[in-house]
Amino acid sequence: MLKNVLSTENFYYSIGMDISRSFQWLSENASPELHSLPLLQKVDKKFVWNAKLSEKFDTVEFSKFIQPLIHGFVGIRRCRVNNLSFNLALISRRSVYRPGVRFHTRGADSEGNCANFVETEQLVEFDVGGKSSNSSTNNKKVVTSRHIASFIQIRGSIPLYWTQKPNLKWQPTPSLKSSADEQFNCFKQHLNNLLDCYGRDALTGNPRKIVKIFIFCKTFFHVGNRDVTG
Repeated sequence: MLKNVLSTENFYYSIGMDISRSFQWLSENASPELHSLPLLQKVDKKFVWNAKLSEKFDTVEFSKFIQPLIHGFVGIRRCRVNNLSFNLALISRRSVYRPGVRFHTRGADSEGNCANFVETEQLVEFDVGGKSSNSSTNNKKVVTSRHIASFIQIRGSIPLYWTQKPNLKWQPTPSLKSSADEQFNCFKQHLNNLLDCYGRDALTGNPRKIVKIFIFCKTFFHVGNRDVTG
């Protein structure tokens, strides 16, 4: 079993940086207290695939020997466009909640966790140069400052209770389970999770759109007390 796990592809780790969290989150929440914590205590455990196995070793004595692993993709390239050079990085983080193969794992759970949820972050690191003058010597020198731009996209299964059992058809018919109220609560919990993680404006750009999403979902599944099945 150990050999099989170690030979599995697409697991990544970083010694110098917490790659379980986006650069956006790190830049907004960085603090001396956070940096002083062991790496396993400051990671986002929904993207750390060995977090459960490492719980009993999460002590001061052993924490430095535990290396958090993410599952997904990490790629870094040096690029040049129109005589401008920059570093381009792409990091995809797959959630530990409800992973599985297509058709067999669909929908969300009662905590709003979608099947096969993936957060992908694009990072662009570039230098911006300018000239500053020295008043005493009238000499000018080029001063560069480093900038990092981050863009995040997320994907996952539709946040409802539904299944799509494989059969001989090319596209099996999806089937909704549970009542309309339970479906709505599942969708609402998922959206609340996204708002807590990424912020209201980052998701919609307009808070009124969130209200429209809630109204649409509740109207779409409002069929009284009977179950919604397909």
